[in-house]
Amino acid sequence: MAAEFDRKKYFVSLVIFVAAAFLTGFVAGVNYGGGGQGASDTRQDADLQQGDGQDTAPTKHAEAPDFTLETLDGEETLCVGDFAGSDFVLFITITTCPICRMQIDELKKIYKDYAGKGVKFANAVIAETDEFGGRMILEDDILQYIEETKIPSQVYMDNEDTIAGDYKLETVPVMAFISKEGHLMYQRPFTYANDLSKILDALIAGKKIDTSGMKTVVG
Repeated sequence: MAAEFDRKKYFVSLVIFVAAAFLTGFVAGVNYGGGGQGASDTRQDADLQQGDGQDTAPTKHAEAPDFTLETLDGEETLCVGDFAGSDFVLFITITTCPICRMQIDELKKIYKDYAGKGVKFANAVIAETDEFGGRMILEDDILQYIEETKIPSQVYMDNEDTIAGDYKLETVPVMAFISKEGHLMYQRPFTYANDLSKILDALIAGKKIDTSGMKTVVG
């Protein structure tokens, strides 16, 4: 009887072991397969490198969030795909920001040089929050902004009001550096021309963008 009892105990233990192994494999499969979104989000968060709360260096494989911008006259639109094959700088501003205008002065110092190297530039004017909590873009303000700043790059409006959220903006101005493959390589607040040159040189060369020690001004 003892031998028969042990044999039964053995088979019961074996069944329990197989069932446990199956469940363990199933859970692992959910985490890496069906639960892929959660795993991917964790991995992406680990790849994001936050500096002083303003610099953002996404993983080099992160695609730049798309947008649809349009010129003041509505005759021209812009999206990320329009610059496929070219390194691209999106300068994100509002019309009432004095530091944004300081950044335009710095951009003017390098614009022709880097435009000549194939880098594309565009200015996205995003919505501002009014006293009632609404978000809006005033066309008259943009006209005045263009006239006063003489910004060298084309100015577009973010009428769909998507950039602030998709690019996780905390302040302006912000420059988004997008590679020729459409990857968002870096975001940076106000930066002086000599440091912008270093960032653009790295972008063109496909090298890591290092902003350690670079001076900035935050509004």
